[in-house]
Amino acid sequence: LSSWLRDAFHFANRLFFDEKLELRGAPELDASWHLRNEAAGGAHPETGRLVIDPTVHLSLRDLSGTLLHEMVHLEIKDDDKALGEHGPKFLSRCRSINLQTVTNSSTEPHSFCFCRLGRFDTPVDAELLMEAQVPASIARAFLEIDTLRGGWDDGHLVGDLRHCFSDAGESKGEADAAAVRLQCLATARSCQLALVAPGGFLSWQLRSTTLARYSAK
Repeated sequence: LSSWLRDAFHFANRLFFDEKLELRGAPELDASWHLRNEAAGGAHPETGRLVIDPTVHLSLRDLSGTLLHEMVHLEIKDDDKALGEHGPKFLSRCRSINLQTVTNSSTEPHSFCFCRLGRFDTPVDAELLMEAQVPASIARAFLEIDTLRGGWDDGHLVGDLRHCFSDAGESKGEADAAAVRLQCLATARSCQLALVAPGGFLSWQLRSTTLARYSAK
């Protein structure tokens, strides 16, 4: 996993940050980070350190979302410090990365990944499903899911989408591509909502935990 994380960092650094981000050493894995810091990862621009806790992620895609989040922190440094950890510059950059991924996804499927905003940043509705190009019949089935099927990923966005696409005779690849578009567009929308919220990210975060049907996994 360490070598994968190192390669993922360098790939994302080229794709989204023009290779401008620098670390003093490799990205770190710390399985107890969430216990000490109540977070899935951390970035310290002043020391060039980036840490990911692998134990709170369900998949490599899930972990990649946190990796990009922390890389944004490295990029903007303390520019938002007066306005909180996730101020306007962070939100704008997170939004732009997600929209860039949606644009790139048709020509660069290997770049499929979303940039996480927070733990609960994937509210899903019919409008978002349409924007993510999910076929109408599959979108209806997805919104009507109310039972689990016994899979490890039941109740998570990607797993539920895979079930609905499979029931419609569509491939797992099509489901995964739709899931990334959906995650990116949902997070971009959340960033925009947080940008205009009177209390910024914190007020958006409190509201999102009560509205989001899915976590960002």
